[in-house]
Amino acid sequence: MSKIVEAVKVMVSNSNNISNVINLNSYWFFLYDEKYAWCIESWYYEGENRYMLYFLKAEGNFYVGDAREFERLSRKDVKSLIKEGNAIEYNSSEIGTDEVLQAFRLLFTAVKEKGVGIDKVLDEIINV
Repeated sequence: MSKIVEAVKVMVSNSNNISNVINLNSYWFFLYDEKYAWCIESWYYEGENRYMLYFLKAEGNFYVGDAREFERLSRKDVKSLIKEGNAIEYNSSEIGTDEVLQAFRLLFTAVKEKGVGIDKVLDEIINV
């Protein structure tokens, strides 16, 4: 199994470490553990949702120094970052297992919930 699948599962299990969510167009940028920059997107293709996850390097580093640096990074074109060698992409279709699709789907949902703020409402409901 690819290490990315294991890493995504950890991010989902520890979604409290997802922060600084920024939604631009169809891209959902987020920090994990307040230092690792990621971006996830979803699209519909041939009757199924597909997911693309990107790990983003910030100014040549594997970690982001602060929120301003992350915001600048989120304004860059993801495809250009890949071409420049400052991002790597993981396509749920290319990895191709049901386990991967489920893990990416759960991560996408967790990031969107954080971005919209509904995660706090759900936490309140669960902890009643």
